[in-house]
Amino acid sequence: MKKLIKSFPVASFILITVLYSWTLWLLMILSNKGLLPFKFPTNFLGSFGPAIGALTVTGIIHGKTGFRNILKSLVNWRTSAWSYLFAILFIIIVYIITAGITWFIDPQLLKFGKMPGLTESVIYFFVIAFLGGPLGEEIGWRGFLQPQLLRKFNPAISSLIIAFFWLLWHIPLFWLEGAAQSGGSVIYFGLSVLAMSFLFTLLYIKSKGSLLLAIIFHTVINYVSAFIIPFVLPATETDKTFGHISTFILLGSAVVLFIIYYKPFTAKQNDLQMNILNHQVHRSKREGDE
Repeated sequence: MKKLIKSFPVASFILITVLYSWTLWLLMILSNKGLLPFKFPTNFLGSFGPAIGALTVTGIIHGKTGFRNILKSLVNWRTSAWSYLFAILFIIIVYIITAGITWFIDPQLLKFGKMPGLTESVIYFFVIAFLGGPLGEEIGWRGFLQPQLLRKFNPAISSLIIAFFWLLWHIPLFWLEGAAQSGGSVIYFGLSVLAMSFLFTLLYIKSKGSLLLAIIFHTVINYVSAFIIPFVLPATETDKTFGHISTFILLGSAVVLFIIYYKPFTAKQNDLQMNILNHQVHRSKREGDE
């Protein structure tokens, strides 16, 4: 088994990730429908499937060194101001533009609701970061799969591959009561995932492989989408116009950024990896000097 995983690390990661998450989600779905002879509680553990897959394969292939590299990427905060601004502000700008377009279509959708309290907002932000997907997913998608794919493909192709498996992994959630995707459109979600995959890749390149920035970006996306927007614009919970418009804004933004950063997206994988590796080596030396 170890030899097989070492020979096919990406396939092994996908298999472990999907089996882990889908098994948990299937049990929850069947339990909610009363199709199990026992009650299986709804929980957040399925979101850690990518992390389980990444850590399992990394441990088998690289051992403690692999774990240390993931940990270093998790705490890699020394990156460009551009990366932080992008991770924190991008989705907010997308939703501001979406709100403007939505207002011209139907001003009723922009009736403001009650803002959540400060304490509640801060607590929910960290709950989403650690238990709502970002930590459990990004260790896998950007911490393991992204660098693995960049060894063979350029960033553009890598983004397409990640988007496919990212969407595939989410599929059961469309039938899981209480999930953000429950009852939603697979097509619109798939388009969002496609756009996001390119945006995450760009952030990965610009932040020189920082997993911390990927988690921050993912957290802000989930936080604003699942917490802030429903509070501020309650009408969007029943009317999907706002969500559909934001999907096309995301796609348009991804296309524009792809054109602007065409060279990094189509760079030879070896050149890109060496650039990121050199940055990581210099960072390790600085930390050693301190």
